[in-house]
Amino acid sequence: MFIPAWKLNNNLTILWDITYQCNLNCKHCFVTVSRKAKQETSLSEEETGNLLSSICSGKESIREFNIQGGEPLRASNLCYAIRWLGRNGIPWSLNTNGVLWSEEHTRAVREYPPLGITVSLDGHNAELHDWLRGKGTFDALMSTIQILRTIQPVKEPIQIDAICVLHKRNVRYFKSILGLAAEIGIREIVLN
Repeated sequence: MFIPAWKLNNNLTILWDITYQCNLNCKHCFVTVSRKAKQETSLSEEETGNLLSSICSGKESIREFNIQGGEPLRASNLCYAIRWLGRNGIPWSLNTNGVLWSEEHTRAVREYPPLGITVSLDGHNAELHDWLRGKGTFDALMSTIQILRTIQPVKEPIQIDAICVLHKRNVRYFKSILGLAAEIGIREIVLN
């Protein structure tokens, strides 16, 4: 007998690609950024609220609402979505390359802290990280992590995780990448 997944338990994890737009052109990216995606616009606040209401209004318990993309920091409705989820008591998290962090993002995260934020960390220095992600991305990421470390939500510091894409140029520096991750307070790192 086939039992639909939503009947197995009532705890859902929702992955939402809030946008397919991205500010980078990473060598490994599997998300094809088409011309159409580059021209897409974010949902309006009203459309975002309606979408989130329809997704979150069921009897299911949402364990985590993970916002990702493309690059979610490009989405003009991101902060609205964070505040909507926070006001409605829905745990949320964010996957980002960390390059476009702004004061508006800081205010939203301070107001409604996430379960965690996952960043892309592909090298222990700018040379390795930037080779995969683009010039200046390592420094921008380190700046964002520093900002995230200064946000003091009510309960505890924001948990920062990382995803590292291993490739021919950085694989031999794997232990150095792990060392940097530990040094800057990354809780967990996933290797791809």
